[in-house]
Amino acid sequence: MTIPTGIRSIELVNNTDSMGSSFYFKVNGKSVFIKGANYIPQDIFLNRVSDTDYKRIINDVKRSNMNMLRVWGGGIYEKDIFYQLCDENGIMIWQDFMFAGSMYPGDLTFKTSVSIEAIQQVIRLRNHSSIALWCGNNEVSEGWHNWGWQKQMSYSEEDSLNIWQDYIDLFQSILPVIVQSNSTINYWESSPQYGRGNPLSINNGDSHYWGVWHDAEPFENFNSNVGRFMSEYGFQSYPDIRTIASFADSSMWSTDAKVMLAHQKHSRGNKLIKQYMKSTYGTIPEEFEDFIYLSQLTQAYGIEMAIKAHRRNKPYCMGTLYWQLNDCWPAISWSGIDYYGNWKPMQYSVKKNYEKIAISAIRNNDSLDIYIISDLEEEVACYLNISKTDFYKTKAIGKSRKINIQASSSKKYTSIAINNIDSLHNAFYIEVANGNNQIYNNEIVFLSKPKNIILPPENYSLDTIVKNNEIHIRIKSKVLMKNIWVEVKDMKIDNFSENNFDLMPGETKEIQAKILDGILNKPIISIKSLNRIIKH
Repeated sequence: MTIPTGIRSIELVNNTDSMGSSFYFKVNGKSVFIKGANYIPQDIFLNRVSDTDYKRIINDVKRSNMNMLRVWGGGIYEKDIFYQLCDENGIMIWQDFMFAGSMYPGDLTFKTSVSIEAIQQVIRLRNHSSIALWCGNNEVSEGWHNWGWQKQMSYSEEDSLNIWQDYIDLFQSILPVIVQSNSTINYWESSPQYGRGNPLSINNGDSHYWGVWHDAEPFENFNSNVGRFMSEYGFQSYPDIRTIASFADSSMWSTDAKVMLAHQKHSRGNKLIKQYMKSTYGTIPEEFEDFIYLSQLTQAYGIEMAIKAHRRNKPYCMGTLYWQLNDCWPAISWSGIDYYGNWKPMQYSVKKNYEKIAISAIRNNDSLDIYIISDLEEEVACYLNISKTDFYKTKAIGKSRKINIQASSSKKYTSIAINNIDSLHNAFYIEVANGNNQIYNNEIVFLSKPKNIILPPENYSLDTIVKNNEIHIRIKSKVLMKNIWVEVKDMKIDNFSENNFDLMPGETKEIQAKILDGILNKPIISIKSLNRIIKH
């Protein structure tokens, strides 16, 4: 028998320090900042997931610049091909045992069954170089201590002691012994280490931060709630209109339609989406397709803020795994990729913000602090170029400087005074490039919330070329256009190389995608942008 495998060392470092306790991974002796997502089963009917589906989603993970997936404990132990593809593509796996959000029996029959299953799975997966961690459960410890189960179930003190002892037996004795006896992989008892609302969660181990979303805290709280390793956080949006059309015809395209509510499994989901949408963009569109677009931009806006905060606080924080990568059915959910594999705007934002070199600009009173984050293993010499735009033309402000970006670092490289700048009509274009004009990353930074900026009317030209079974779309804008979203209406295509992007005045962007099915003549292209949605 031949077993494909890889040789590497991997270690979870969980040490007490002056700030609490660390949580990070070393691969072959080097600390690695984790960039990834929580993964759930790809279908509610498991036998419908094909090898092609596995290849597609792992390719999406690689395209998104990720290096880890957390296989959530409410799902399944995945098929061998899933782990094989992760091995081949350098995607580490945080593997939960299949326990989530509940307390479990403690009788001998159940414990014996758990032991047999755990031994089988640890032995089955131990030769996969992708396996980075075994975790006992998802949110069981948090649930017991924070969610009021004892009161809800009217447990007596004796009941509570017995149930907690069953937890200890399972997650502090049986499972760690099995992992240690049958593999060289580290074991983590429960994710998160401390639950929501416990101040220890920000300083110790891994954190699930749900102040944003569940507690309706503002997106800005992502900046001040950064733990040592962020293993869960998220925000919902509606899926692609084509996905909605698979379960609802146009007469049902309303947030209040019965069929739409059946595909929204969070009791306050629609209310929260609209609340954050209004706060961020100042409007709730009446047109359903515009509402979908803005719900997706709201999701992307919040998750981008979280990822930037996590990476900016490196090495205090050493990992970010958002909830969630994918869907198991066509639904309104926290995913970046919907059930049919369509990338939402968030997924394109994740791809950009998971680049090895990233830019994070954050307002600090009357200045804009510019951080550069690097996950490269070597120092690189670059140019940090900054210009200002009034949305109609670019104005150089003399901010071009040579910098050495330190290996595996996050550092503030400059600050820009912004106290005399009209934040409603101006933005900054920031890029990091080498001497050969290779751009490592760039972005347009606005000084106010989207709802406040005064964007000009759309003014762009569009060229489309179909060749070699690919569609190429070139967009040139005469004004600053924000959150451009490109759709092809009459053919089935793969996800674009880029989407959900901003364009500077006079800038041209070309994006492309493979054609999967459909006509090969002049396609019908739809363009959305925030310029059309927000009106003052």
